[in-house]
Amino acid sequence: RVQREGLANVVPVKGSGSRPGLDAACCDAVLLVGVVHEIEDRVALFGNLGRALKPGGRLGVVDFRPGDSGPGPGAAERVPAETIEREATSADLRLI
Repeated sequence: RVQREGLANVVPVKGSGSRPGLDAACCDAVLLVGVVHEIEDRVALFGNLGRALKPGGRLGVVDFRPGDSGPGPGAAERVPAETIEREATSADLRLI
């Protein structure tokens, strides 16, 4: 889609686990969609992503709401927003 739409400011990068595969201070923004519940060491992931962000950069997280309604993983696998916020704070990120 990035190529089809001619977007020059988007670079998809494949990481592994808590290692996002990004260089230090390389990103203005990082968006995680539907993957946070899959990561075992989210504090390490958030720390690595924090290092990849340029000063003033932003990390966005979109994942499945707790409970077992709708599509997505089972209720036991879903991560509450409060847990994500606490883990991101533990990785020295600031909630805004």
